[in-house]
Amino acid sequence: MIYEFEQYSVERLVTGPWKENCYIVKDRESGEVALFDPGDDAHIIRESLKKLTVSVRHIMLTHGHYDHLTAASEICDIADLPCSIHKDDIALLRRAPIYAMAFEKRKIVIPDNIVSYDECLRFELGSHTIEILSTPGHTPGSVCFDFGSFILSGDTLLQKAIGRSDLPGGDSQNLSRSVGLLLDKSDSDTVLLPGHGNPWSIGEALDWRTEQQPKSNTHVEGKD
Repeated sequence: MIYEFEQYSVERLVTGPWKENCYIVKDRESGEVALFDPGDDAHIIRESLKKLTVSVRHIMLTHGHYDHLTAASEICDIADLPCSIHKDDIALLRRAPIYAMAFEKRKIVIPDNIVSYDECLRFELGSHTIEILSTPGHTPGSVCFDFGSFILSGDTLLQKAIGRSDLPGGDSQNLSRSVGLLLDKSDSDTVLLPGHGNPWSIGEALDWRTEQQPKSNTHVEGKD
């Protein structure tokens, strides 16, 4: 599935048993590419990258759960790039092989070269500066990537669902605050591209959140 935006072309690859979304974002002007959450099926990701006319500039993770990084080691080696992740999720990334074995009885390896996002929480793609939004709650170092016309929301906010907070490192109060930050920050027509499932807009998400909020109880006075 390919989504076209004014400045970017975004390819969505659904990989692995958890149906995780891997995104390949290409800047139209420069041709530079960033890869996000290479979750599984490295061969599928490789084939998509081969179609590109330039090499990948960034390999980045929204968070450190193993289902979003199983293919990262192989892709990082091929691209000769580090794997970038928020500093607060590096420990979780390093434990990914343990969780993969526990949940799937599966052996995985993590990238040798891991770097953390710098303190300014942004990166360059072509001539554009992309903001990295710190959105802890699903994990301590969960982030979203704000491209203006669209946001890669990871597992912080899925279509009609807030991400889980009952996994290691999760915090429901932080997650609720992060979702509020995400929804209150952007225009209603901004597209959310989540870590699992289909895209939706900020406007649709705001409407959904309003529907989910409990209605205030109406007090009815009883007769004496």
